[in-house]
Amino acid sequence: MFLTYNADNVLERLEVVRDEKGQTASTYVRVPVEQVDGICAVGQSMSSMPKPLGTISKRGDQLKSIYADTSVPSSFTIATYYGVIFGNFWVPAALPSGHHAHLAQYDVTSFYFASGTYQNHFVNSLLTASDNFDTWHSGKGVIFGPGIAGGGPICSSQSAVTETWSSRSYQMPKVKAIVWNAAQATNSCSPDFFYDNQTYRIFSGANDLQESTYWLYMDGSASPFFKAPTVNSYTSEFATGAAGISFLVASIQPNLPVSEYWRLEFKNVSSWTQP
Repeated sequence: MFLTYNADNVLERLEVVRDEKGQTASTYVRVPVEQVDGICAVGQSMSSMPKPLGTISKRGDQLKSIYADTSVPSSFTIATYYGVIFGNFWVPAALPSGHHAHLAQYDVTSFYFASGTYQNHFVNSLLTASDNFDTWHSGKGVIFGPGIAGGGPICSSQSAVTETWSSRSYQMPKVKAIVWNAAQATNSCSPDFFYDNQTYRIFSGANDLQESTYWLYMDGSASPFFKAPTVNSYTSEFATGAAGISFLVASIQPNLPVSEYWRLEFKNVSSWTQP
């Protein structure tokens, strides 16, 4: 499970909240040492990575500058403790010259995630650009979890669907992000999956034509049991030139029931770009 540390070596966790209109706001929250000690005491390993500096861009413009000093870890956990979500992170990167696609592959095992409350949903965003989730976020990818049905087709609460995130400004302290309405395009809802203690492999991909898809595999299978149709979710606000990636769980409120516990375990994680 990863936390970030800032320039003052203070440990933080990335908190992502989505409201009933599909708008999301994020912030980094300081993690007390007592919580770190308590989580480690129950056997959950924890690590830290430097807080990303993010990307500098205006919405819809080519990226002006990018900073990245962290690679994507090959294994990690996202889970609830103390009524909040730990383990969210993102890694910024630039799309190399001549490359147009960003892909990721990982094994994920769920424990009690399907019974989580407050519309928890996992977000794997590719081609991601952001100012460190402070005021804006742009990306395309796949989501799954009990709370996925808010802005798109009516999927089962135990399925996955493609999604797009693009920034939009409001007269508020934080700039919010609008989640693209997937109901306006091909329905990419998957069959039910992420059953408890069952490992699945997810392959996801997106390109700078703003097309995205994902494939689902049973553990150990060479053939996917579901291939999502390729969705074109063009928006003029999409920030081109980035190849950042996020692994996070969003909720509709920052505080969950203290008694709620679920976790997602990720292994064999890889991410790459290609022409």
